[in-house]
Amino acid sequence: MPKNPRVYELARELGLTNDETLALCDALGIGVKSHSSSVQVAQADRVRRKAEREGLVRAEQPPDPEDEKKAAAKKKAAAKKAPAKKKAAAKKAPAKK
Repeated sequence: MPKNPRVYELARELGLTNDETLALCDALGIGVKSHSSSVQVAQADRVRRKAEREGLVRAEQPPDPEDEKKAAAKKKAAAKKAPAKKKAAAKKAPAKK
């Protein structure tokens, strides 16, 4: 017996965002609350068919805007830490003989 797929798994399979997949489920009358909700196998097939019919299927899932924000925040934090290390190394370099 196959397991019930989660909405985010369907989204990844179809190359859609989680929000787009939730909207498809809502349009089909499938009661899901979030991307981590499970759907029945038959319901997942209905979502797949509707996405293909409407031409929404993509080869690759678009990046999540929240992931981009997190990556940008990590880069900023790393940039702030990197100059501090360089200054500390510069102070140690001129050693007295």
